[in-house]
Amino acid sequence: MSILELIVILVISDAVQNSMVGENTSLWGGLVAVITLFVADNLLKFATRRSQRLQKALEGEPRLLVRDGRILTKALDEEGVDVDDVRAAARGAGIARLDDVRLAVLETDGSISIIPIDAHTHPSTDKRSAT
Repeated sequence: MSILELIVILVISDAVQNSMVGENTSLWGGLVAVITLFVADNLLKFATRRSQRLQKALEGEPRLLVRDGRILTKALDEEGVDVDDVRAAARGAGIARLDDVRLAVLETDGSISIIPIDAHTHPSTDKRSAT
């Protein structure tokens, strides 16, 4: 679920709640609010599919947090991510130490993707790169 979808769900629940317990308790008031929000959401999705610039502005870009076992503290600070969150994501990927992480990427949906260091592709251990 994207951030925009979460926002739409929260706004819809608020709009429906207001039509149920607020001054305007009509079914039509709630339906109009929900339909308006769905139409706006679909128009926004359509626009972000057509425009890379708008998509980048609304959804952001993935951010590198760890490279070759080195923690990028500036990126962690700017994104508000705690190093313990990165360690937890590494453990979830079956990696005990951050030294064994080639890349840790904060995805646009808030999850952290982990790519482990593989002995066959790591530049310092790849025998083909030495020849």
